[in-house]
Amino acid sequence: MVEERRERRTNPRFLCELMTFVHPEGAEPLVGESADLGMGGLSARIDRELAVEAPVRVLLTLSLGWSETDFLSIPAKVVWCRREGEVFAVGVSFDEISDAQRRRLECLVRLLGGELDSIRAQV
Repeated sequence: MVEERRERRTNPRFLCELMTFVHPEGAEPLVGESADLGMGGLSARIDRELAVEAPVRVLLTLSLGWSETDFLSIPAKVVWCRREGEVFAVGVSFDEISDAQRRRLECLVRLLGGELDSIRAQV
């Protein structure tokens, strides 16, 4: 019997490889790389397992070449985590995003989705 996976996301995700730090409460940040990103969350590859429902802070590294590297920090919680070879794939959903964080994330997601040609100073 094949079980069909139902998509539960309400926002589209876009493939991207951004240096990502996943910072569990009370522990050192884990350096990883995002696999996809959307307004509701992201998935990333990290080197350690995280507990489902664990609160984390996600720090996305925004390096655009023509500007200084910037960071976007977003509170999140772990939705799933599984081993994939020598690393762990983790999915997080964003929690309680401020208006400023939401605007910056929306600009990044729109860029990934092809709606914007470049990111301006508001990111």
